[in-house]
Amino acid sequence: MPVSPFFQHGSPDEQRLVQSLVDEHLSIHGIDVYYIPRKQIVTDDILGEVQSSKFNDNYLMEAYLNNYEGYAKGSDVMTKFGINLQNEITLTISRERYEDFIAPFQFNSTNLSGARDGDLDFGTRPKEGDLIWFPLGERLFEIKHVEHEMPFFQLGKNYTYELQCELFQLEDEIIDTNVAAIDSRLSEEGFITTVTLAGIGSTAKASVDTFALSGAMQKVILNDDGSGYTSVPTVTVEASPAGVSTSLGAVVAITTTKGNLAAIDYVAITNPGFAYVEPPAIGFGTPGVGAAATSALTNTGIASIRIQQPGSNYVSPPIISIQHPQFVDKQYEFTGIATAGLMEIVGINTMANIAIGHTINFKSLGAVTLTGGGIVTSIGTSSVGIGTSIGGTGTASGVTFIGTGAMVGAKAGQVQATAVATLDGSSMFRIYLTDAGVGYEATPTVSISAPLSTGIGTYHLNERVVGSDSGAEAYVKSWNATTRQLEVSINTGDFRSGEYITGTASSARYQVFSYSDDLSDAAAGDEYFMNDEFEVQADELLDFTESNPFGIV
Repeated sequence: MPVSPFFQHGSPDEQRLVQSLVDEHLSIHGIDVYYIPRKQIVTDDILGEVQSSKFNDNYLMEAYLNNYEGYAKGSDVMTKFGINLQNEITLTISRERYEDFIAPFQFNSTNLSGARDGDLDFGTRPKEGDLIWFPLGERLFEIKHVEHEMPFFQLGKNYTYELQCELFQLEDEIIDTNVAAIDSRLSEEGFITTVTLAGIGSTAKASVDTFALSGAMQKVILNDDGSGYTSVPTVTVEASPAGVSTSLGAVVAITTTKGNLAAIDYVAITNPGFAYVEPPAIGFGTPGVGAAATSALTNTGIASIRIQQPGSNYVSPPIISIQHPQFVDKQYEFTGIATAGLMEIVGINTMANIAIGHTINFKSLGAVTLTGGGIVTSIGTSSVGIGTSIGGTGTASGVTFIGTGAMVGAKAGQVQATAVATLDGSSMFRIYLTDAGVGYEATPTVSISAPLSTGIGTYHLNERVVGSDSGAEAYVKSWNATTRQLEVSINTGDFRSGEYITGTASSARYQVFSYSDDLSDAAAGDEYFMNDEFEVQADELLDFTESNPFGIV
């Protein structure tokens, strides 16, 4: 038989009164907490498991702390990995406050995602997995269970939510609440890797020291790159007949890595030597077998290149360009005699390529003052007359000058020299000749490429960044514009040196100088890290370098 219709078990007015009393009690005796809802970024399609989440909203609300005597007892658990803090708190919040001031901003029955990143899996009540910022302990707690029927239907209605929370364990979540106390607390938490970006650099400079040594090595021709090389082999060069240390040619093998083996890519010249009558024999040491190479000689090639300035902030070795023999300006050494109407130069070291009408530009003037260049007006057996259009004053008699005439020009057999550079850190360290060239009658110029452009913009906290070549993605933890260090987390893939990292929100774009995800204890800088110990102990259990411990299939 139904209950009597003459007695009410909670009228709407009574229910509103109780709800008002609950809200007033919470505002008087409660504490302010931030409610931070979870947004699901990546969800497993098969199991529905949330693989990545974002927390970028916050709602300030009052809550009553049920366990006022402290965190739940027995929440500190000793495990084989150390102490695991599982602090637990229980909070009571107003149902009306949540449904009126939080739920409307999170739940849309027609569009769960809207313009926001990630799907919102919300009803009209708090959900497990959401976070609570507890200001008294400055800690984040994750809601593990929501009790939505306690007290149980007083006057026919429920008025509160009881949130059972546990200390939050950060994994691959993005937390960007715009609350400084929360974001700064978590800025250095989680697995963070460091990307060093290229700064403003200076261009290296170099010049040819010596050239045109008779019987010098021009190049080494690799006929067979061999096999079985696990490291860079030593390369020997047959001794020069001159019998002095400086005449001995020297080369170095440049390798590339294929799998776990090093393959010889080419052989570069560190010293071309001189006085060779026949091309010297080239030999390769261990480890590895089968590599073979031959050499070629030149009498008019480049012998050495001197680094004048190493430059800075190179991400990859710069490109070395040596002037082609036909475009080199011929240089002349001479003594000058000033006479009326012209300046006659005598004692010239060569008369090659000088013709009437050529301009000789003076590079070193000694004790006489000259400006501009002079036109060749006459050519004698061992002297050249220069018109006084050059201007200047003084007596040139007995003074040595260096002048440049016309370019050498194209001649048969000319070969342009080539070279490669190596880096020490971000500066040029050494230049190796790969071809000394043929046909150099004068000192060529050496051009070195400048460091690539560094980039623009400022990365934003928690924005997604993408590598231009690797396609790797990560989220920004911090950006130091002074040191050009970008700290990122939640990585998918590894960034590569030389590629550009672009921020999807800020459009900031910089070039990668180096990338480190080293988890060794020294690199991690944490005295509690034990990665090295785990690695050593694991190698004692399974060592694939000797044989397959699971047998041969």
